[in-house]
Amino acid sequence: MEGLLIETPPLDVYAQMAFDENAAAVCGGDFLLRVYNWSGEGVTFGYAQFFDEVVQTLPSGAAVTRRPTGGGIVQHGDDMTFSCVFPPQGALSPIALYAKLHGAFYRALASLGVECALHGADGAGKSGGALYAPSAGGAAPACFTNPVPLDLLDGRGVKILGGALRRFEGAVLYQGSLQMKGARARAAQTAPAFAAELSKLLGFGWEKRAAADSELAAAEKLAAERYRSPEWIEKF
Repeated sequence: MEGLLIETPPLDVYAQMAFDENAAAVCGGDFLLRVYNWSGEGVTFGYAQFFDEVVQTLPSGAAVTRRPTGGGIVQHGDDMTFSCVFPPQGALSPIALYAKLHGAFYRALASLGVECALHGADGAGKSGGALYAPSAGGAAPACFTNPVPLDLLDGRGVKILGGALRRFEGAVLYQGSLQMKGARARAAQTAPAFAAELSKLLGFGWEKRAAADSELAAAEKLAAERYRSPEWIEKF
């Protein structure tokens, strides 16, 4: 397995989700890391959340869509948003995957002098379903008000990193968001540090490449057909 750093031009929230899904659908056995390049702001919510609950908390006029992965509502304004696509390599254990990915991110932030901690690491052993509920008392939880085991917290105990997983037929998709002041502006330092920690952990080097025109066209097509569609957005 090799590492590929995929660079995309600015994409809106719909094309971001579509690009990730297409990348998972055609995964060739390498580990793909992509830091989103945003066009405008957006809001995503977890695959299993109920739209009529989500809309109660959305900002007016927000560009919003349902993610292919789980989790809660995430506002994408100043966050460093990123995704990983990789082969499943046996049974999918969410706790084990979060421990690897969030552990690498923890070490990356620590190397940059950011005070943070892995939340509730003693929660290992809980099932993925036990970690997060898409609805709570008739309301749709916001991801960053609901820390679960192995999320990252800052020095004040505030959640700054969360992510969600989905297993496709031949790949696992992870989508993550770093929510701290200036996160997007600091991505030029944070992303290489994260990639370096993943390289140490997984034992491969990185090749950087720009997304192909065909990949971008496929993402725009899927965005139009699915991620912009009421049938998808209001699925549940």
